This record gives sequence, C-alpha cells and structure tokens, in this order.
Amino acid sequence: MRKGRITKQQAQTVWFSVCDALAQRPKLMGHLVLPRVDIDAVFGNRKSMTVDAVVKEITRCVAMVNG
Repeated sequence: MRKGRITKQQAQTVWFSVCDALAQRPKLMGHLVLPRVDIDAVFGNRKSMTVDAVVKEITRCVAMVNG
C-alpha cells in the first residue's frame, strides 16, 4: 500500500480507539458528541483511502452532529 493510505480495517480500529480513549476521559470531550461513523459507508467499495480523506469525512460527521 502506498504511503499515506489506510485500509478500512485500520480506520475502524483507530476510530474505536479514539472513541474509547475519549469515553475514559469525559473532561476532554466537554460538550462534544461523537457520532457513530459508518466506516463502511466512508470507504464505499474502496480497499484503502488517504488518511486525509478519512479524517475529513469523520470531521464532517462530527461537525454535523455537533452543529
């Protein structure tokens, strides 16, 4: 795989780790609500994506939920 890309499984693992870490430290979250991000929908039929594209999509999902 080319540098700067991530697989669907890797993205899912990272997202779960982020959610778990923030759940253990509620003060870090403040009033932020983390949505359930469908990584399958983010990736569609692709096997990998750039890390930047995945982060942008997750950021968009978080922004939508938090207005």
